[in-house]
Amino acid sequence: MGTYIYLSILPNQISRAEWEQVYEESLTLLNAFPFAQIEKRDYFGFQVPVYTRAREMTEKDRYWRISGDLQSKQFAESFKLYRDLEKYKTNRKGETSDILLADEHNTVSVFDSKTQGLNYHLEPLPKCCIS
Repeated sequence: MGTYIYLSILPNQISRAEWEQVYEESLTLLNAFPFAQIEKRDYFGFQVPVYTRAREMTEKDRYWRISGDLQSKQFAESFKLYRDLEKYKTNRKGETSDILLADEHNTVSVFDSKTQGLNYHLEPLPKCCIS
């Protein structure tokens, strides 16, 4: 049993400033929990996948990716969010149409995954993230 997490957006209806504000707010949530990501590290000439604390990545693009949590050390589905709204306009345009809007307004899937019901999916939100 698990929970489906969907996030679809209409990127052409969102301003760059609005999206960047949402992204910055998501960083507060990212930093409030012991979320984990997978990184490759070099050990004795071998690339080894390592579980590390999830953080914003900035090498090429600004984004974060969550693949589990450090408390339970469980790996699960990944969720990724880009700061640059253009990523959603160019890479996935036109996946599905919103039946309530005209055809030129295409929704883009940002998240679309089932969580598998692991413990870290069910933790209560910390006080900083409840409004």
